[in-house]
Amino acid sequence: MATSLTAPTDLKNKRAFVESSLIGLLPYLERFAGKLIQNSELWTVMDPRDLVQMTCLRAVRFASRYGPEGSFQAWVTTILKRLFINAVCNLRWESRIITGAKSDKHERFILNQSSGEEASAFAESNEFREAITAAVSDLPPIFREVFVDRELRQMTYEEISQLTGVPDGTVKSRLSRARAQLAADPRVQALCG
Repeated sequence: MATSLTAPTDLKNKRAFVESSLIGLLPYLERFAGKLIQNSELWTVMDPRDLVQMTCLRAVRFASRYGPEGSFQAWVTTILKRLFINAVCNLRWESRIITGAKSDKHERFILNQSSGEEASAFAESNEFREAITAAVSDLPPIFREVFVDRELRQMTYEEISQLTGVPDGTVKSRLSRARAQLAADPRVQALCG
């Protein structure tokens, strides 16, 4: 069901081409997103239609990057897969920050199987991630909630305000205090020099 139409070269027409071509791909994208989400830990927190909607928005937003020489379906499927992978990674990282969980066995196995230079770089990134996770976990709950919503979930101040039921100014104040506490945390300072 690949779209075989030739994409125009100017941005306005490219955007119109992407929008009209996406309509024909919606059933395929919904099935594909459903299969991805059904077989992952996202099945409890994300509806496949949400992933398809994010994919369509991203495709329209970046219509200028679609080249007429490639398959439109492959381009859109790549966008969907990358959004899915990002959602899974963010969910895992959020759950580790919120629960304060440590590295999983798989990461330790990779560390043991890597070459010396790779292992050193992985340990540093893992050490940094664990320090940040521990520091965020130690934040007071009202600061941690705002920090996670803004920095990990990438919500706007207005969205966080609506979610928490406090004014935008309070959200900004709590986020500022959370960042200050993280910057002053000795675990983070030790890694940042």
